Amino acid sequence: MSFLPATQNKRRALVRASMIVLGLVLLGCAIAARVWGVAVHWPMLAVLVAFCALALLEFVTFDEIAKQAHYIAWYWGSLLGLIVVALIQVLFAFSGEPFAFVQAMLMRWLGHADPMTSFLSGMMITPVFMAAGFFIVRTIDWLRAR
Repeated sequence: MSFLPATQNKRRALVRASMIVLGLVLLGCAIAARVWGVAVHWPMLAVLVAFCALALLEFVTFDEIAKQAHYIAWYWGSLLGLIVVALIQVLFAFSGEPFAFVQAMLMRWLGHADPMTSFLSGMMITPVFMAAGFFIVRTIDWLRAR
């Protein structure tokens, strides 16, 4: 007796729904760590390992056209994310008045961070912009194909 659904589409939907739930658990852990100071390193690591395993399962089930679409979306989306990071770096290279409100907002959020904290924050936000770029490119591609 199998616990998995019989059709490939239903299995893919089950994996996708599980990944969404795990993503929401990660978000909840991040909020709990930030707001209440809860130590969630090990639970987050376990959820990330499960998330990566499910991502591999989902990617293996794709046909060749879907795989190529994901490759293209990751390339252009990552490039878009890196362009945003480069623009932010250029933005902060200028200490002029037009960008002072952005700098003030980030200083309130990060506090008066030392250079290492600023570097680590930038390093952690880069994959977020790259993933957002992927979702933007993938959504545009999905809308065009409809």
